[in-house]
Amino acid sequence: MQLARLAGNKLRLALIVALGLAAPAFAQDTGNAAAGGSSTVERIRSAGKITLGYYAEARPLSFRGATGDADGYGPAICKLVVADLQKALNVPSLATQFVGVDANERFAAVKEGRIDLLCGPAEETLARRADVSFSIAVMDSGTSVMLRKDAPDALRDALAGREANDDRQPIWRGSPQVAALQQRTFAVIAGTSTEDRLKQARERLKVNSSIVSVPDLATAISQVSDGKADAFFGERTTLLDAIKHDASAGELRVLDRYFDHTPLSFALSRTDEDFRLAVDKSLSHLYQSGKVAEVYAQFFGKPDAAAISQFDRNALRDD
Repeated sequence: MQLARLAGNKLRLALIVALGLAAPAFAQDTGNAAAGGSSTVERIRSAGKITLGYYAEARPLSFRGATGDADGYGPAICKLVVADLQKALNVPSLATQFVGVDANERFAAVKEGRIDLLCGPAEETLARRADVSFSIAVMDSGTSVMLRKDAPDALRDALAGREANDDRQPIWRGSPQVAALQQRTFAVIAGTSTEDRLKQARERLKVNSSIVSVPDLATAISQVSDGKADAFFGERTTLLDAIKHDASAGELRVLDRYFDHTPLSFALSRTDEDFRLAVDKSLSHLYQSGKVAEVYAQFFGKPDAAAISQFDRNALRDD
């Protein structure tokens, strides 16, 4: 019994010593994580430059303009944010560099520190939050579908989400209209949340349609125009803008339907709460001052009551 108690005492002493040694190490790791939270701010101050990511072919959200520079709603908002950051970070001269990124690499570019802020508005998801963080929303959006004007009526009605000749009835898995979705080819841009949702919908409706992942908007439009794809699913504002400005989309149409409603935000480093706070402060002030409405009007037309309400709702209070 005495030997057992002695052994037990030695075991408890060993555990206490081990925990005592582990505690400083844990505290040190925590301190390093906290210090990493300001790494973007420190990098910006040290370099006197901020690097912004944008999409080259997602007009009007983000695109490469005629001069070769970043343009669109996202980059325009980011330029105003940078002006605020220059004052907030007390950097007399802050250079701005825009770097083009595609759908597959955009979040990796943020995570790896190649860009400080992703100015191509993106949907926040749990999977993405494992790698990056997000600002407050910069606009509301959703997925719609583009198809040829001469597409079969049955396909058009099925994609519009109604039974033939009945606008009131939504489509469901057992509906006869599902037959119109069988053996079809649908295009979607690779690396987007729309790609995932489209695959989920195919499984839910039990249709044997093909989903073709394409690298960009131009390729998707070409696929539908040439008849290689029956329809293209994408962010609604980019589809509507393509109909207006892309000559190759003249024989295409966008159905008057949202498949989902999603807020879009700017992605930034997951460990940078100081930088995130600075960005959210700037965005909130843009919303409260009404300046955001001016930018919105440049790319989407005069904001309606719903857009104004969305900006008011997303703005964070100062107090």
